[in-house]
Amino acid sequence: MVDPYRRQVTTGSLRRSPIPRSHRRDNLTLLGCGGRSRPSALGAIAPAAQLPACSTDQLQVGGAFNECARNAHDATQYCTVSGTTLSNVIVLQGAQHRYLLYLSIDGGYKGSGDYHLAPWSSSLGVNDGKAKVAVREYATGAFWQSVSGTLHVSGDDGRSGDVAVNLTFTGGAPSPADFSLGILGPWTCS
Repeated sequence: MVDPYRRQVTTGSLRRSPIPRSHRRDNLTLLGCGGRSRPSALGAIAPAAQLPACSTDQLQVGGAFNECARNAHDATQYCTVSGTTLSNVIVLQGAQHRYLLYLSIDGGYKGSGDYHLAPWSSSLGVNDGKAKVAVREYATGAFWQSVSGTLHVSGDDGRSGDVAVNLTFTGGAPSPADFSLGILGPWTCS
């Protein structure tokens, strides 16, 4: 059974745009988007001022949106580990926006540890051994996919960890003014 949150991603109903090139300038990683450059939002790469100050149980969301977000406990979470696959969809609530946070390791999950995030060569749900993070803005369907960072899983059950990720806008409407999105902080499946 395909979970309803991943259906649009795996069916290809989203408009895809090329993954932007990375540029190095003044020790900042800038993502090239449509002729514009935007600083990434990872604290280790870009100035911490780009991320909002959040409590320790919140994710820092910066770039296209700038707010703190935490689990929306009133929503259904989809979190599962099966063999070498981790598939989590976590509903997050910020001050202004609700998000779906997709955490996926298809065919390469080995339990707790760090998983490198790179530009996608295939979509969510494809058994390619790669770790992927994606964000969908709940109201509009706008979709971002990871281009770099680290997904950390704390326990073998795949229900908690931390994420430090740069994402780029790949589809949905309306197009945001800032095509990059960065997320830093803890995640849990409840």
